[in-house]
Amino acid sequence: MGKKKGKKKKKKISTLQLLNFKNLQTEIYGYGYEYTFTKYVSNLFLYLFAVFCFGKLYQLEIKYILILCAIFFLLLPRVFLSEFKRLHEQKRFDDTVKYMRQLINCYDREPHKILPALKETRKVFQEEEPMYECITKAIQLIETNVDDPDMYQHAFKIIEKEYHCDEIRRLHSYLIRVEEEGGNFHQMLHILLNDTIRWQQRVYKFQKDKQWQRVLAVVMIFVCMILGLAMSIMFMQLRDQINIFKELSYQISQALFLGCYMFIFAKVQRSTDYSWLTVATKGNTEQISRDWELVRHMDKKKERKQAMLKTLISVPFFLAGIFLKNVYLGIAGVGIVYFMLTSPARKLNNAKKRLRKLVEMKFPVWLTNVILSLQGKNLYLSIKESLNKCPFVLKDEVKKMLSEMEEHPKSSLPFDHFANEVTTPEIQTAMGNLYSIGDSGENSDQLAILIENNNQLVDRAENLKNENKVALFGSNMYIPSFVMVMQIGTIMIILCMGFLKMMLKAV
Repeated sequence: MGKKKGKKKKKKISTLQLLNFKNLQTEIYGYGYEYTFTKYVSNLFLYLFAVFCFGKLYQLEIKYILILCAIFFLLLPRVFLSEFKRLHEQKRFDDTVKYMRQLINCYDREPHKILPALKETRKVFQEEEPMYECITKAIQLIETNVDDPDMYQHAFKIIEKEYHCDEIRRLHSYLIRVEEEGGNFHQMLHILLNDTIRWQQRVYKFQKDKQWQRVLAVVMIFVCMILGLAMSIMFMQLRDQINIFKELSYQISQALFLGCYMFIFAKVQRSTDYSWLTVATKGNTEQISRDWELVRHMDKKKERKQAMLKTLISVPFFLAGIFLKNVYLGIAGVGIVYFMLTSPARKLNNAKKRLRKLVEMKFPVWLTNVILSLQGKNLYLSIKESLNKCPFVLKDEVKKMLSEMEEHPKSSLPFDHFANEVTTPEIQTAMGNLYSIGDSGENSDQLAILIENNNQLVDRAENLKNENKVALFGSNMYIPSFVMVMQIGTIMIILCMGFLKMMLKAV
C-alpha cells in the first residue's frame, strides 16, 4: 500500500464502474494511495474463499454459493475503497492539527507576522503533501498581492477550502485580526493552542471508540454465523430420518441469511469512512425559530382552549362504551382526554428539550469567539463582535443581551437573562464568570476561570455529540442478532415441516 500524491475527486463513481480494477485503482490514487492488482486479487480471494467455506459448511448447493460469491464480489470494491478513504481522512485530520499547532507556535515567535509563520510551518510538511501545496499557494498569493487589503483572507481561503473545518477558520480569523490591530496576543494564542490539543484528543478518543464498535460488530456477525451453523450441524444427526439440507426452502433461506450477513459486514466496513474535519451547521432554522417563539410567547389560555376542544374526539368512545357496555372503550376515551389535556405542556417541554440540547452544543463555540475578541476590547464590544459568527440558536439571545447591556451597562441582569428559559447551571456559571470580567482586561483571574469553564463545556458538548454517534454506530451489533434469530427460527420451521411430511407418509 504505497502512498502517493492524490487529487481531489469531483464525482462519486458507481459500484459497477468500480468492478473495473483500473477505475478502483484511480479512485484509490485520488485518496493519495497506490493499490496493486496483486494486492487486490489476494484480498478478493481471501473474502470469497471465506464465503465459499461458509457456504459449504451450511451444506448449500454450489449454485447458491456462486450466487453469494458474485454478490460479495459486487460489494467488496466499495469495502476496499472505504478503507483508503478512512486513511485519507485520518491523514487530513492529522495534517490539519499539525498545521494549526505549528502555525500558532511560529506566529508566537518573532517577528509575529503571518507570512514568516507560514513559511516556517511549511517546513514540517513534505513537498508532495497536499498541505505543503496549499501553504505554498497561500504564500505566493501574499507575496504577489501586497497592496490587496484582503490578501490574508484570500490566502487563508486556499487552505480553508481544502481543509474544511471551524477550528482552522477560527485560527485564521484571529491571526488576521492580530495582524491588523496588534496588541498583546500571546495569551489568546495559548488558548487557541490548548483548544487545538483538546480537539485532537477528543477526536482520537472518538476514533478509538468507533473502531472498537466496528470490531465488536464484525465479531458479532461472525458469532451469529457460527451459531446459525451450529444449529444446522445439530440436525445433521437426523439426516437418516429427515434431511433438511436437501429442502429447497433450506437452501434458499440460508443463502438469503448469509447474504444478509455479507451486506451487514459491508455496511459496517464502509461506515468507518468518516470525515473528522467538520463544519457546524445552523440546524433546522425554522424549527429553532418556532421553538423559541413557543418558549417565549406561548399563549397558555389559547393552548388550553384548543386542548379542550380536541378532547371532543373522545365523545364517540364514551358513547360507544355506554351503549355497548364495553369498559375498554371508556378507558380509551379517558386516555384520549388525558393525552389532549396534557398536550400543551408536552409541546412546551419538547421545545425546551430541543433548544436546551442545541444551546449546550453551541454555547461553548460562541463563548470561545467572545474570549478571543476580548483582546484590546471591553466586554460589550467583544460580545457585539461575536454576533457575526454567532450560532443561529443563540443569535436572538445575544441581540437581546446587547440591548439590555446598553440600557443597564453595569447590571448583571443581561447575563442572568441569557437563554434563561432553557439554560443549564453550567451555562449560568459561565455567564456569571463572563460578567465578572467587565472591563478588567484580558489578563484577569476571571478570564482564566472563564477559559477553564469554557473548556469543560466544549469537552462535554463534543463528547456528548460523539457518544451519540458511537451509540448509533453501535446499533449495528444488534442487526446480526436479529438475523440470527430469524435464521434459527426458519431452520426450526423447516425441520417441523419435514417431520410433518414424514408423519403423513407414515400414515
